[in-house]
Amino acid sequence: MSKVSYYTAEGLKKLRDELNQLRDVERPKASQAIAEARDKGDLSENAEYDAAKEAQGMLEMKISKLEESLANARLIDESQLDASKVLVLSTVKIKNQTIDKIRSKYQTIIYFDVLEHIKNDLREVKTASKKIKKNGRLIFNVPAHQLFYNKFDKAVGHFKRYNKKDFREIEKKTDLKIEKLIYYDSIGLLFLILNKIFKLKETNLKNKIYFWNMLIPLSKIIDKLTLNKFGKSLLCVFTK
Repeated sequence: MSKVSYYTAEGLKKLRDELNQLRDVERPKASQAIAEARDKGDLSENAEYDAAKEAQGMLEMKISKLEESLANARLIDESQLDASKVLVLSTVKIKNQTIDKIRSKYQTIIYFDVLEHIKNDLREVKTASKKIKKNGRLIFNVPAHQLFYNKFDKAVGHFKRYNKKDFREIEKKTDLKIEKLIYYDSIGLLFLILNKIFKLKETNLKNKIYFWNMLIPLSKIIDKLTLNKFGKSLLCVFTK
């Protein structure tokens, strides 16, 4: 299935211009180069001819790709875009600063694998809650189960792993209400258990991560079947 791509009028014009350049200028040049190389003798021992044919093949591949992109291109009217939301063609500024330095208020703030790196997590949550609008959401994704805290956690700067009770305690001490609190990645939890039982060494991490990623689709199915009662990670969504 072809992938739809979105362009501004300027971007679409550049795409058409590039395609026309390849069709009208580069393609005749490639044909001419092949003809000139053919005239130089035996094709079986003609390296110049082989190179010209290969270059032509690459050119035709590029033309085909651009034609497909153009066929699936959609024009966007920038004047109709909602600048208050992140949409196609939005320019997003990312600032490297702590939550207490932020002055604006937001509808949603997400901490993805961040909270476990902060020693005073309750203070961080209280500060973040002041930065969300009424009925806004504060979302946390963290490693689950303190029982499985290990050398790897410590090495990457984790102060702790989280259980559901940790977020329920935070709820009691803030003006936030838990909207969703679920575990996920059941296959990952299985690996944590095996690591705990057999004290597996943290070696070949690249291969382990690759294998882990291959099992993500299966893990998602198991998560649904078990109603997200188990998992390596914990997702908490607070509302204000």
